[in-house]
Amino acid sequence: MITDPFTFEGDTLTLNVNTSAAGEGRVEILKEDGSQNRGYTLEDCRIINGDFLDKVVTWGDGNSDISKFAGKEIRLKFEFRGSKLYSFQFKKGEK
Repeated sequence: MITDPFTFEGDTLTLNVNTSAAGEGRVEILKEDGSQNRGYTLEDCRIINGDFLDKVVTWGDGNSDISKFAGKEIRLKFEFRGSKLYSFQFKKGEK
């Protein structure tokens, strides 16, 4: 799933998600035009597996800081299998 372009405030992305034991998911931050942001691709995203009310999404070596995208139009790309994504939220100070 890819969202329509939107802006946000905050510095972390959190998910309310439940994956099955064999399920997993990842999130990518795309530019407004749908092109990739280096370091924030699906491949860079740490795999999400489990039942979470407020899971902080991380990329690379555990980086959760997305403040450089705040106030800019972005899209999110979600890739999940065997999972239920209930909501996503941007927060400040969750690092």
